[in-house]
Amino acid sequence: CMKNGEDAVIDLIAVDPDHYGKGLGKALVSGALAHYRGGATGMRVGTQGTNNPSISLYESMNFVLQEKMATYHWHETGASS
Repeated sequence: CMKNGEDAVIDLIAVDPDHYGKGLGKALVSGALAHYRGGATGMRVGTQGTNNPSISLYESMNFVLQEKMATYHWHETGASS
């Protein structure tokens, strides 16, 4: 989590697959919301469009979709000689 301007941002959270369904993701998001309550005007989150469990978690906590974005990563495939 971090503050970005007036908003707080959850860039990435993760839960070990062995512990899915135990409320840990919700606890992490709740902790972030509590931490920034009063110190930020809102909370933004990012997740992959195909990560349905993550999307469901955020929707269950009253987050709403505001925009979709694509992120591209460049990886060098090898050193040139």
